[in-house]
Amino acid sequence: MHPRLPGGHAIDYDRSPPPARSWARAGWWSWTIPPAWWTSPGFFLHFTQNESCGKCTFCRIGTKRMLEILERICAGGGKPEDVNTLAELGEQIRMSSLCGLGQTAPNPVLTTLRYFHDEYEAHIRDGKCPAKVCLALVEFGIDPDKCTGCGLCVRACDAGAISGRSKEAHRIDGSRCVRCGKCLTVCRFDAVRKG
Repeated sequence: MHPRLPGGHAIDYDRSPPPARSWARAGWWSWTIPPAWWTSPGFFLHFTQNESCGKCTFCRIGTKRMLEILERICAGGGKPEDVNTLAELGEQIRMSSLCGLGQTAPNPVLTTLRYFHDEYEAHIRDGKCPAKVCLALVEFGIDPDKCTGCGLCVRACDAGAISGRSKEAHRIDGSRCVRCGKCLTVCRFDAVRKG
């Protein structure tokens, strides 16, 4: 059985009608979880960095700078001018690169700037990640109604930020939490929440 495109078309070059065949000349990317706004741009900028021949300065250095800015924003260190810098740099890379790789490299960033501008602003201005994916911008807590006091989160927390007695609800000390997400991963009762 073949995976299907919307409209029931098979994801197979030979079985797809001509209008659907253009995707077969490029690549097919699939996300296993709903991506945050930066997942696609970050992924493609990493890809471009690995595949760039290095001939064009804008492709070689410009995409590296764009990736650094995105990573800084997601780490909570975004600056108000970063949005404009990304937009200007993206346009310069598109217009100045010699090949298709460089000319299309900034497109995911430029697209997210256009359609997810509020997400960028929330990260930079408010220090919050609305998608709750950027761990540096997320607060962790424990729902006392769901916590059984099993202690898995306490043992997983290298920072010693979780306390509580056995069989009683635990709590996370936000001042000690390093936001690694281990507590969220090990909790079997869905008691650890991101907010």
